[in-house]
Amino acid sequence: MRFVFLLLISIVVILSACSEPEDPELTVVETLEVEDSFSSSRTFRGSVEYLAEGDSVIAYGFEWESRYGNWKAKKHRRISKGTFSLKDTTRLSKWNKFSVRAFLETKNGITYGNEVGFSTEGN
Repeated sequence: MRFVFLLLISIVVILSACSEPEDPELTVVETLEVEDSFSSSRTFRGSVEYLAEGDSVIAYGFEWESRYGNWKAKKHRRISKGTFSLKDTTRLSKWNKFSVRAFLETKNGITYGNEVGFSTEGN
């Protein structure tokens, strides 16, 4: 009997881990890998994974930081799904590590994506 109970608990835990987000009414954005990351420029990429019903994107952007400071770039443009990118030309120190996260500014507020690490190459 104890074995059956443990088996049922295990199945419930596995199924709950594979289910939809807890609140499907929230907009979800993902930060993708940074492309062509040089000290003089880099291309940030993000993806609208889910746009809550009735929500709309007003602007998108990226926030990045290192131990030396933080920066933010935003573009006012309506998007509804798929990937978006922004080329940044802020001068950053060579060979340093940074973290970046995408964000969406919607009529319901700001949604942030996961953090992704990147390094600047010399150029």
